[in-house]
Amino acid sequence: MSLLDIAAASASLPDFNLPPRPQAFPPSFVPQIQTARDAVDTDPAMMPSISTEHVRSFFGFDLASVEELDAVELKPIADLAQQKAMEASSELKPSNPKDMIGSDKIPLHLWPTTASILGALALLDGASKYGRQNFRAVGVRASIYVDAAMRHLNAWFEGEDNDPDSGIPHLGHALACVAILIEATAAGNMTDDRAYKTNYREWINKLTPLVKQIKKNHESKDPKHYSIKDSTNV
Repeated sequence: MSLLDIAAASASLPDFNLPPRPQAFPPSFVPQIQTARDAVDTDPAMMPSISTEHVRSFFGFDLASVEELDAVELKPIADLAQQKAMEASSELKPSNPKDMIGSDKIPLHLWPTTASILGALALLDGASKYGRQNFRAVGVRASIYVDAAMRHLNAWFEGEDNDPDSGIPHLGHALACVAILIEATAAGNMTDDRAYKTNYREWINKLTPLVKQIKKNHESKDPKHYSIKDSTNV
C-alpha cells in the first residue's frame, strides 16, 4: 500500500474540529495522484518525496486554519510512510556483512587513519626539506627508499620509537618511504634498480617447511624468549 492509498483511506479519521474536507479528490488532482502512485509502486525509494504537504493538498484543507494538522491527523500517516520508506530502502540495500564483501568499490575505510597521520607527518618533514611532492616531479630511485624504509623499520624493531633527527615515529617515516615507492611506480617515474631478479619465491617456498621441522626438533624445550620488556637499557 502506498502513502497515497493510506491518505485516501484516512477519510474515515475523526475530524478533530477541522474544516470539512472533500469526500473525493478534485478532478484536477486525479492525474497527479495516479502519477505519484505509479512512481511509488515502481520505485519504493520515491516514498520519502511524498510529504505531508502533498497529502494536505490532496485533502484540500485551508492550511492557515489547521496548524495542528501534522501533529494531530497526519502524524500517523507520516510515521507509516517513513516506516514504509525504511523497509523499502532495506529491501533495496540490505544492511548486512555481505554488503561490504560484495562491494566493487575500493574499501578506503579499511586503511587505519592512525597510519595516515604518521605518514602525513613524515611527508611534511620531507616536504619542508625538499619541497612538496618533489618525488612526483623528479622521480625516485627504488634502492634509496628501500634502504631508508629498512633503516627506520630496523631502528623501530630495535626499540627506538622516534627518529632522533625529526622526532617523528620511525613507523611514520617507513610508511612515507613505501608510499613514495608506490606513487613512483604508479606514475612511471621510478628508477628501478631493484636486485637482479632470481628465483626468490621458489627458494623461500622450498625452505619454509624447515620452520616446522626446527620447532618439532625442540618441542620438548621451554626456553625463555626475550623481548623489549626484558631490556634494562631502555
